[in-house]
Amino acid sequence: MTSYGRAFAVAWLALAVAGCGDRAVAVRGKVTYQGKPLTGGSVTLVGPTGLVYSGAVQPDGTYAIEGVPAGSVKVGVTGPPARATAKPAPGGRDGGRGGDATSRGAPDAAAPAPTPAAPSGPSVSVPPQFADPNGSGLTATVEAGKPLDIDVK
Repeated sequence: MTSYGRAFAVAWLALAVAGCGDRAVAVRGKVTYQGKPLTGGSVTLVGPTGLVYSGAVQPDGTYAIEGVPAGSVKVGVTGPPARATAKPAPGGRDGGRGGDATSRGAPDAAAPAPTPAAPSGPSVSVPPQFADPNGSGLTATVEAGKPLDIDVK
């Protein structure tokens, strides 16, 4: 084998070995803040190449993200959105115009859109500094077949 052939073989072997670490895996786990499960929000992972992967937190605190390379990641966590409290318009539903717009046969264009149902259980609020994976200080190691539980403290 010539020196050129050996160099090619060594380079090919190095690339083959390097590619083994980029195996994409499904990441699953549970997210808690100070030991309490989140009821919504998101988890964001940033791999060593800078690619971003994210997934939604379910009402039971679990999340799943597909296609994340195994290895070290930076982690960002957001909690569920703040719950809105509905307040009636002054003077009732019609804004004090004297009567219900729907009872007069007119469409009720001023009625607010229905508020989505809030997640069950107490809402856990996560401080905003944990949202950015590059500044949260949270890191983890993604391993195939192992859950990645995240406890933000």
